[in-house]
Amino acid sequence: MRSNLLNLIDSYGIINLEAQEEADKLAEIYLKERVVPPSHPMDALHLAIAAVMEMDFIVSWNFRHIVKRNTILATGAINLREGYKPMGIFSPMEVIDYADN
Repeated sequence: MRSNLLNLIDSYGIINLEAQEEADKLAEIYLKERVVPPSHPMDALHLAIAAVMEMDFIVSWNFRHIVKRNTILATGAINLREGYKPMGIFSPMEVIDYADN
Protein backbone atom coordinates (compact mmCIF):
# COMPACT_ATOMS: atom_id res chain seq x y z
CA MET A 1 0.00 0.00 0.00
CA ARG A 2 2.83 2.39 0.88
CA SER A 3 4.46 1.76 -2.47
CA ASN A 4 1.20 2.47 -4.28
CA LEU A 5 0.77 5.75 -2.38
CA LEU A 6 4.32 6.82 -3.16
CA ASN A 7 3.72 6.03 -6.84
CA LEU A 8 0.60 8.22 -6.78
CA ILE A 9 2.60 11.07 -5.30
CA ASP A 10 5.14 10.76 -8.12
CA SER A 11 2.57 10.43 -10.89
CA TYR A 12 0.57 13.49 -9.77
CA GLY A 13 3.59 15.66 -8.99
CA ILE A 14 2.49 16.19 -5.40
CA ILE A 15 4.91 18.30 -3.39
CA ASN A 16 5.78 17.91 0.27
CA LEU A 17 5.10 21.07 2.26
CA GLU A 18 7.74 21.83 4.86
CA ALA A 19 7.10 23.28 8.29
CA GLN A 20 8.09 26.89 8.87
CA GLU A 21 8.41 28.96 12.02
CA GLU A 22 5.06 30.59 11.13
CA ALA A 23 3.39 27.15 11.02
CA ASP A 24 4.99 26.17 14.32
CA LYS A 25 3.45 29.25 15.96
CA LEU A 26 0.00 28.53 14.53
CA ALA A 27 0.24 24.88 15.61
CA GLU A 28 1.03 26.05 19.14
CA ILE A 29 -2.15 28.13 19.10
CA TYR A 30 -4.18 25.10 18.01
CA LEU A 31 -2.65 23.10 20.85
CA LYS A 32 -3.03 25.86 23.46
CA GLU A 33 -6.70 26.32 22.54
CA ARG A 34 -7.19 22.53 22.56
CA VAL A 35 -8.34 22.30 18.95
CA VAL A 36 -6.00 19.31 18.84
CA PRO A 37 -4.97 17.49 22.03
CA PRO A 38 -1.52 18.54 23.28
CA SER A 39 -0.47 14.88 23.01
CA HIS A 40 -0.78 15.11 19.18
CA PRO A 41 1.37 18.06 18.09
CA MET A 42 1.97 16.62 14.61
CA ASP A 43 -1.76 16.79 13.88
CA ALA A 44 -1.75 20.47 14.85
CA LEU A 45 1.31 21.05 12.69
CA HIS A 46 -0.35 19.32 9.73
CA LEU A 47 -3.27 21.75 9.98
CA ALA A 48 -1.01 24.76 10.54
CA ILE A 49 1.23 24.03 7.56
CA ALA A 50 -1.83 23.81 5.32
CA ALA A 51 -3.13 27.13 6.66
CA VAL A 52 0.19 28.95 6.33
CA MET A 53 0.67 27.59 2.80
CA GLU A 54 -2.84 28.85 1.93
CA MET A 55 -4.25 25.47 1.01
CA ASP A 56 -7.93 25.45 0.14
CA PHE A 57 -8.56 22.16 1.90
CA ILE A 58 -7.09 19.13 3.66
CA VAL A 59 -8.14 15.55 2.98
CA SER A 60 -7.45 13.23 5.89
CA TRP A 61 -8.36 9.85 7.36
CA ASN A 62 -7.67 11.23 10.85
CA PHE A 63 -11.17 11.26 12.33
CA ARG A 64 -9.92 11.53 15.92
CA HIS A 65 -8.26 14.94 15.69
CA ILE A 66 -8.63 16.47 12.22
CA VAL A 67 -11.82 15.48 10.36
CA LYS A 68 -14.34 16.43 13.01
CA ARG A 69 -16.79 19.26 13.43
CA ASN A 70 -15.06 20.96 16.38
CA THR A 71 -11.70 20.97 14.60
CA ILE A 72 -13.23 22.36 11.40
CA LEU A 73 -15.04 25.17 13.22
CA ALA A 74 -12.20 26.01 15.61
CA THR A 75 -9.43 26.06 12.99
CA GLY A 76 -11.61 28.26 10.78
CA ALA A 77 -12.15 30.77 13.61
CA ILE A 78 -8.50 30.74 14.71
CA ASN A 79 -7.25 31.06 11.14
CA LEU A 80 -9.42 34.13 10.54
CA ARG A 81 -8.39 35.67 13.85
CA GLU A 82 -4.70 35.06 13.11
CA GLY A 83 -4.89 36.42 9.54
CA TYR A 84 -5.21 33.17 7.59
CA LYS A 85 -8.09 32.02 5.47
CA PRO A 86 -10.32 29.21 6.67
CA MET A 87 -9.79 25.91 4.88
CA GLY A 88 -11.98 22.94 4.21
CA ILE A 89 -11.27 19.74 6.10
CA PHE A 90 -12.68 16.64 4.43
CA SER A 91 -12.53 12.87 4.53
CA PRO A 92 -11.52 11.08 1.31
CA MET A 93 -15.11 9.88 0.88
CA GLU A 94 -16.24 13.49 0.59
CA VAL A 95 -13.93 14.40 -2.27
CA ILE A 96 -13.63 11.25 -4.39
CA ASP A 97 -16.23 10.70 -7.08
CA TYR A 98 -16.61 6.97 -7.63
CA ALA A 99 -19.34 7.34 -10.26
CA ASP A 100 -18.58 6.02 -13.73
CA ASN A 101 -18.68 8.92 -16.16
